[in-house]
Amino acid sequence: MDEGAAGMPPEILSIMGGRSGIVDGYLGYMALYFAIIVAAYAVIAAGGLRSEESSFHTEPVLAAAVSRTGWLGSWAAVTLFGAGWLMAMAGLGEGVGAAMSMDDWSLLWPTLLGHVAQTPSIWALIGLAYLFYGFAPRLMSLSWIVFAASAVLALFGGLMQLDDAVLDLSLFTHIGQYPAQDISAEAVLWLTAIAVVLIGAGILGFRRRDLVTA
Repeated sequence: MDEGAAGMPPEILSIMGGRSGIVDGYLGYMALYFAIIVAAYAVIAAGGLRSEESSFHTEPVLAAAVSRTGWLGSWAAVTLFGAGWLMAMAGLGEGVGAAMSMDDWSLLWPTLLGHVAQTPSIWALIGLAYLFYGFAPRLMSLSWIVFAASAVLALFGGLMQLDDAVLDLSLFTHIGQYPAQDISAEAVLWLTAIAVVLIGAGILGFRRRDLVTA
């Protein structure tokens, strides 16, 4: 990898942490990359709620002994857990691959941790999608706008030399690309709290609004 770094453009090399930190930079960048992929899955999974309701499948379920809070909460729990599980599996696979290719098994744990640490940024996006669903399902497409803007800023904002204030608008730029960068425990806690609040608000809105019925 060090030999490959010699031919990289300086702008990309700087994002990867420079030639001396190219391995950590690459692993941290891959954690961000997988977070964006999993975030896309999460938005699609949340969109299944609207599809279920539009297909008139939600009303019969809630007509039985299932509360709105329990139904939507279970969807949220599965989506949140799924996002964390996928990030853990991505980190494990990336870590094993890096350890084997570099013959350095000390890379495994930092790689796994770096991937899992990105999960709260995905959770925050999930929370936003559930908020839209709870109050106005037709607005759920706005989640894709937030996702796209966050992804573009995180992936290309550094190359475009954008101000930190602009980069901070992305959900994916706050935690840090570990092991190249330190993990911001404050960002992890804030994004997790935001996700919980948004999902809670979405459940509250869902309890009060009318369903799409046949």
